[in-house]
Amino acid sequence: MKVQFCKNNSFTNEVVELLKQNHPDYQTEVRQCLGYCNVCEKQAVAKIGDDYFKAEDGPDLFQKIVDHFFRIPSSFIG
Repeated sequence: MKVQFCKNNSFTNEVVELLKQNHPDYQTEVRQCLGYCNVCEKQAVAKIGDDYFKAEDGPDLFQKIVDHFFRIPSSFIG
């Protein structure tokens, strides 16, 4: 699944670089706009599938993205 970012978000470059350095297998795409402008102008924002992720800064958003991909489905537990 692709992680999408808005090119106008001030945190995009930082988060994309963190992903490329630490998880080069993640697909990233920087788009013109994600349609989440009210939040995007104030916080770090990414979109995965139909879900938006927001955070106060780049490293926090990076961690939320990584956590999303490392979640274990409940059907695999126990």
